[in-house]
Amino acid sequence: MAEIKWIGNGSNTAWNSSTNWQSGVVPGMDDTAVFTGTPEGGDGNCTLTDSVDGVTLRFESGYAGTFATNGHALNLTGFDASQTVSGVIDLRNSTITNNGDFLIDGTSNTSLLVTGCTLMMTGGTKTNPAVFRESATMNIQRRFARIDFASSCFVQLAAAGNPANIMLNPAILNFYGHVECDREMRVYNTTTFMHSGCSVETTGVYRHYTGTLNGNDMSQFKASRLFLTGNTTVFINGATVPVETSTMSIAAFSATILPDSIFKNDVLFRTNFAGALPTVHLNNTIFEGNVTVSNDLDHVTVTGNMHLAGTADQTVDIKENAVGLEFDKPAGDVEVISGTFAASGVTGGKIDNNATMTVAADHFLETKRYMDHSTAVLTGAGTLRTQNITRL
Repeated sequence: MAEIKWIGNGSNTAWNSSTNWQSGVVPGMDDTAVFTGTPEGGDGNCTLTDSVDGVTLRFESGYAGTFATNGHALNLTGFDASQTVSGVIDLRNSTITNNGDFLIDGTSNTSLLVTGCTLMMTGGTKTNPAVFRESATMNIQRRFARIDFASSCFVQLAAAGNPANIMLNPAILNFYGHVECDREMRVYNTTTFMHSGCSVETTGVYRHYTGTLNGNDMSQFKASRLFLTGNTTVFINGATVPVETSTMSIAAFSATILPDSIFKNDVLFRTNFAGALPTVHLNNTIFEGNVTVSNDLDHVTVTGNMHLAGTADQTVDIKENAVGLEFDKPAGDVEVISGTFAASGVTGGKIDNNATMTVAADHFLETKRYMDHSTAVLTGAGTLRTQNITRL
């Protein structure tokens, strides 16, 4: 477990040339390869000619050479570029498996090249998480081909300078293990998969800018708010998924919630930008809390079917019309306080189990089939419109 410095005394820049390393020893398993600002031989350039296994890479302040993987794989116990790097770390087209911290906050978009690179984070525990730390001013041009947080990992996302948010920008992002973030978490133009067994927690907002958020198989997702912008498709599927987000914000264009998604807590759909006219497309989406579509501009339109299935009382407040609203509640009352709703009444789609539904004045409930229960009650100053009713 030695620290071995690159001195660059060899006749070439090859990693596996022993004369390029202090004491003539190429770093091996559990060693740390150190690249200083002033290598003894004067040449800081290092080129991989084969894969490297079991080492930690550390680039010290002032490193001005070029470290190039040439597409070879790195199987690392840590990667530390937290000090200012003025040279180039070229990881393009390589696959990096990293079982420790991955610190790149000392690099810029020109000093760290990651096009075509796949990074797999595999380390950390709950009591000692691995740290993934970015620069505070990461430009979205710095784009990994893929970042995987493996099932074995426990990773804390961080950024230099304590910024308000942390951004991830790979083309593909896979969550298999546990990832946590103590501030706003931003994912930009990415296809994101939250796999079975993963846990994603952020104390701030989770923002997804364009692309796809696929949470069909995830085990746990916690955020103060889920914020979508651009044309974003969201998969949040299955009754076993505890989606603990209180607000979904649609910033622009449209968001599609894939079939059979479920939201455990209250959901607020809103838009943040004046002039935006976004639409939320639902398809058999289940809500167990209150549902509100509201903001100062009333610019959110909801289409598709909503299923209210919470055991407690639920309210629905939608400024625009909703295509379908179905009640299949095991308990509790429903209050519709604005909007026009079509209760399509498919199997189980009815006001049942002693529920009371209240429709506010000047608003409507349209039912195309039936509302059925001997003790169900419809109250309020609103209007009930019926079509093809067989039982009421």
